[in-house]
Amino acid sequence: MPRFVDAAQMLKHYDASKRPAVEYGFDILAQLERGGTQWSFVCDLNNLKAYFRTSRASEIKELDLKSFDLSCKTSVKMLDIHSRLAGNVEEDFQDYSLDYNREFVKKAIQELGKDFENFLTSKGSTMNQVIERLAGFSESTQCQK
Repeated sequence: MPRFVDAAQMLKHYDASKRPAVEYGFDILAQLERGGTQWSFVCDLNNLKAYFRTSRASEIKELDLKSFDLSCKTSVKMLDIHSRLAGNVEEDFQDYSLDYNREFVKKAIQELGKDFENFLTSKGSTMNQVIERLAGFSESTQCQK
């Protein structure tokens, strides 16, 4: 609750003439940080824009949701949110593929380290089984309108 109150106070005292709203939004998130945050998002709901950064890539990336065709007729797109890109990243999205997704999942799982692998082994599983299961999940979803 204290963080919510702190955020409400910061929003109440926002002065648009002193700094851009997106920058101020990330400042609020940084001030509320208590450790362990992996990624932060600031959304401009009026203009349908999203801004984000991660603990591994602090550059602020942005995208305009209006620039994406969200119909079921188009390919699913992917972006490595930890990439060292900055600014508008709409052109950096790539078409989804199982192989591309598998590489993302493999990288994320391997970063969990030997302790995680030992945990999986103790439960009768392997890193490769978990990677294949997580990577393959997207293959089981369908676009519905």
